[in-house]
Amino acid sequence: MVAMIKAWGVLVLVTVSMAGCAKTVQQDTTGLPDKSTTECQRLESSDLGGAESAFSCRGGIFEVGGGLFATAKGSKQGVFTLFGISEKGVAEARVETEHSGDRVILVETRGGLLAVSAKGASLKVSAHASSLAGEAVTLDLRVDKGKILDFVAVSFSGPKDRENAAAGGAIIAASTGHGVWMYLVGPGGELVETRMVLEHPEMGYCRKLGLEPVADGGYALALRCQEVVPRAPEMIKHRAVVSEFDYDATEPPSTDLSVLLDSAALPTSTGAQASAEEGEPVGYQTRQYLKEQLPRPAEHRVHILEGLMLKERDYLALSCQGPDDGPVSINLSRVTCDRW
Repeated sequence: MVAMIKAWGVLVLVTVSMAGCAKTVQQDTTGLPDKSTTECQRLESSDLGGAESAFSCRGGIFEVGGGLFATAKGSKQGVFTLFGISEKGVAEARVETEHSGDRVILVETRGGLLAVSAKGASLKVSAHASSLAGEAVTLDLRVDKGKILDFVAVSFSGPKDRENAAAGGAIIAASTGHGVWMYLVGPGGELVETRMVLEHPEMGYCRKLGLEPVADGGYALALRCQEVVPRAPEMIKHRAVVSEFDYDATEPPSTDLSVLLDSAALPTSTGAQASAEEGEPVGYQTRQYLKEQLPRPAEHRVHILEGLMLKERDYLALSCQGPDDGPVSINLSRVTCDRW
């Protein structure tokens, strides 16, 4: 297909391949034009498609199993495309997914990766080979009450002393206005177990989730409640239960409810403590630096979706670029920056 792109007053014909892999773009009209007035210069650039506006751009960069991947979508009604990135920072393999939520998480599995997204009351999970070749296995999950407010996912090793069908897969947790649901998904994308691990009275102020492995092979789950103070939770039949909120309390301003899961992802203990002060989001400094230093035309705005340092001076930048009043391009670029 031949597309016409207008940039800086010049009409350019670009041939776009619709199958196989992402087109490597060498023209300055898509992405990051060479310019000597900034610290960063482009080495490689891949066009990941267009977007209706900078506000509709979505995407991320992920390091999974020693490989690099990117996700991108350009409209609220659209779906994410998943890209495999070469060592040179070029988007090569690609596959269109069924994920239509606002974001996608990628998790390493045994022999591949899982992509996870949420929309409304549903989670969508798709299992992919590391090469992105072959058909993806897709799984749809649904919470029993309310809609999903936040979700997280990490790789699941499983207990060392016994077999577990989800070993090599992932733990997925989703918060709703009623608590937190946990799903164990096997490496092939099959649902192994569903469990509510934390329950509280209906409240939309408890939403932000955290989930990470701990030293003994278990997992630490945290749910942040803001503007309300929950009573200390109790463990009832492998579920942390908050009986009520202290509506008269004004301190602390936010509380973290915690649930410790063992190596089989069974809840074993729970607690509550005042939330630590939040620092800058992960990658914030990198995104701000690339936003300031990526070369661009004066009439264009650059929105950095994700930035990743590859080595001392080299970065991978996923950006959305274009004028304020028109369509924009989603671009993956490997750039080198003269910061010192």
